Amino acid sequence: MSDQGTTAWFVLLILVMTAGAITLYMTPAIVAFKRQHPHRIAILIVDLIFGATIIGWVGTLVWALITPRTADFALPVRMQGTGVRQEPSLAKAMKPCPSCAEDVLAAAQRCRFCGYDFAA
Repeated sequence: MSDQGTTAWFVLLILVMTAGAITLYMTPAIVAFKRQHPHRIAILIVDLIFGATIIGWVGTLVWALITPRTADFALPVRMQGTGVRQEPSLAKAMKPCPSCAEDVLAAAQRCRFCGYDFAA
């Protein structure tokens, strides 16, 4: 094999290995952008700065894979003028117990906290 043929294959091998290394290095950022993660810019920046360390790379990959929770535990919102509370995430009407002031479902016949009977 000639020197030029060997050199061309060597340059091609170096380019392919470099592209693979960059892709591997940027995998956490790529995953974050593909998943439309709300913190994808921060993941990209942290990956660029700390991705060379194994801990930084694994940390940003885990961060990119975790989906942040948004309002899974929303507080009850009092509906205007009704005195009934509604859970935004569950859309269930709530009412306060007159005995213990805890919120219970509007259709409840007995308070699950104090045992107050709404039917009486």
